[in-house]
Amino acid sequence: MSNYQRLVDALISRWQSKFLNERTRAELEKELLHNVRQAAAQISDPADFLDWIRKHKTYRFLVHEAQAEGLCSKPRELSAYILERILREQWEEYG
Repeated sequence: MSNYQRLVDALISRWQSKFLNERTRAELEKELLHNVRQAAAQISDPADFLDWIRKHKTYRFLVHEAQAEGLCSKPRELSAYILERILREQWEEYG
């Protein structure tokens, strides 16, 4: 398992536990952004992370969507955006 997979799995695990605390949507939104910032800060090489995401069977479409929409051009910003999208998908799934 790659370090990036561990990072994403840990992020998802922490995020899923937030739902068990029955927080308000505003509290969850604040927590989501905090978790994304923390996880993004752990990525020492955003370009390498994006290469990994592009090869990931579940998340590769997120890079293409973001670039097609012209949302992020810098690897660090795109990495944070991808992590946020992953958590938001979890939110929709569990919320």
